[in-house]
Amino acid sequence: MSVETWIEPCAGMAAVAMRLCGLDPIIPWMGGKRAYAPAIMAGLGLSVRTRPRRLVLADAGPAGAFWAALLGPDGERVVAEIEALAAGITSEPEARSFWHANAKRPEVVSGEAAATWVLCAGLSFRAGDVTSGYIGASRDVDRSTVVGRAARAARAARAALGGLRSGDTYRDASAIPVSVTDRTVVYLDPPYRGTKGYQADLSREVVVDLAQRWHAAGATVLVSEREPAVPGWRAVRIRATGARVTEDSWEYLTLSPGTEWQAAEPLDLWPGMDRAPRGASFAGGVR
Repeated sequence: MSVETWIEPCAGMAAVAMRLCGLDPIIPWMGGKRAYAPAIMAGLGLSVRTRPRRLVLADAGPAGAFWAALLGPDGERVVAEIEALAAGITSEPEARSFWHANAKRPEVVSGEAAATWVLCAGLSFRAGDVTSGYIGASRDVDRSTVVGRAARAARAARAALGGLRSGDTYRDASAIPVSVTDRTVVYLDPPYRGTKGYQADLSREVVVDLAQRWHAAGATVLVSEREPAVPGWRAVRIRATGARVTEDSWEYLTLSPGTEWQAAEPLDLWPGMDRAPRGASFAGGVR
């Protein structure tokens, strides 16, 4: 399968798009899809050599402002600011001090704020919820891993600046013009039904409408959810991969009609259930 345009209307830190472009995530994102990206790409028959010609990212939260800053005309300055700030974070006390001083700063609106935000998000245990996370406080996080996170984020941001130069950014999923002129894949990773804490709480009705409009325009559409998302469309269960993945780490991917899916469905897991069990990875584990 070839892809000319890849669109993520609810991008967060765009783990699938980053992997598709052969890049590492800038930060681990609570609720991101870095552990599911291999299954999504394998199912579509894609690899890192299938780099799209055009990339479109949208997010209504601070991640959207970050992408707009990084991929905008001042992207080089944003990366330089990330690198300069990261250079001063070489120990856990320095990381903790930086996070406490900056995590509750105003919304991301400039290159400097984008640099500060992404480092706070990377240092935070919750990675993305920078105002309530607390670095190293969780039993699930090895305190020694805090050291080096800032430097890794800086390296990944530098790589993303070069690897995503063709990216267009929007601040809202509904703002992307629904127009398809080439081989386009739209990957929707909206707020799962019943969850809270998102800057833009897209209802199931809005998600279904977006998916159907993109499909009607000629795009291949994928929707990640804890359950099948679009009535009448096929849904497959996909498994997460990674060191911290458990037997419960799976979710549904709903596919628009005509989508060629190359991976088998693990239907032997929890037979008869129409959603992942309580306590699965979507409910708060690492994705």
